[in-house]
Amino acid sequence: MINAESIARMKPGVRIVNCARGEIVNEADLVAALESGKVGGAALDVFCVEPLAADHKFRTLPNVVLTPHLGASSEEAQEKCGLEVAEIITAFLLTGEVRNAVNLPGVDAKTYELVKPYLLLGEKLGKLLGQLAPQPYDRLHITFGGRAQDLPQTDPVTRAILRGFLSFSAVKDINNINVRSAAASLGLSVEEKKSDEPVTFNEWLHVQIYQGDECRLGRRHVLRLAQQPAHRAPVQPAGGDSSQWPRAAGEERGPARHRGLLGHRARQARHQHRQHEPRP
Repeated sequence: MINAESIARMKPGVRIVNCARGEIVNEADLVAALESGKVGGAALDVFCVEPLAADHKFRTLPNVVLTPHLGASSEEAQEKCGLEVAEIITAFLLTGEVRNAVNLPGVDAKTYELVKPYLLLGEKLGKLLGQLAPQPYDRLHITFGGRAQDLPQTDPVTRAILRGFLSFSAVKDINNINVRSAAASLGLSVEEKKSDEPVTFNEWLHVQIYQGDECRLGRRHVLRLAQQPAHRAPVQPAGGDSSQWPRAAGEERGPARHRGLLGHRARQARHQHRQHEPRP
C-alpha cells in the first residue's frame, strides 16, 4: 500500500505512521523517501520481519520513531510482567487465589478460605452421585443452604461437585477449568440455588439429578450433607442421694462405690510414687 509510487503522490514532508501490519509499508521505499526528505518522518511499531534486525536502516535515521507494537514488549515491561506472573502463580499455589485468569472466575485469597472447606465435600458428594445416579440425566441442581448461602462465590464449589460427578464419565482429564464445558458437551446443564429454608443445620448442600422434569436422584433419597452445631448435654444426678445415681450392671451404689473409687485411685497414686522414689 505504501511504496515508491504512492509516496510520489503525497505532499512533501508527509509523516507516515504504521501501527497496523509491517507488510503495509515497503520498507526500502520508505527508507529512500526519508533520506530524500520526501517523507518528513515516520513512526513505526510493526515491521516486515520482527524483531527488527539490529543493523536495520530504520535504526540509524533521525526522523524515525520505533516502538514495540505491544507495550509489554519493552525490556522494562517484560521484567514487570515476569514478576507479576510469578506473584500470581505463587498466590495460587499458596492461598488458592485466582487472579487474571481468562478461563476461570477470579477468587481472592479471603474468598478461597471461605469456600475451601466445601471443595473436598463437594467433590466427594459429586463422586457419590456419579455412582448412584441412574441414567439418563440432563440436569444437575445444587442448593446452598444455611451459612453456605452466604458464600461470596459458589462457582468453585459447583466445579468441585461437577469434577467428582464426571470422574466416572467417559470424559478424561477433567479439571476445574474444563469441567463446565465438559458437562455441557455431555448435555448436562447445571443449576445453582440459594435457599433460606429454616433448618437446624449450620450449613448444607443439596444436590439433585434430573431428566427433564423427573428427579432421578435427590428427592426420595436426599443427598444432603450438613453440619450441625455441637451441644454439650450436662449430666446431673437425679437427686442429692448418691444411691440414686445411674450405675452399670454389677456396680455398687452410693457411698460404698464412691469410697471404692477413691481407694482405688489412692492405691494407684501410691504405686506411681513408689516407682519414682530413689532406690538405695
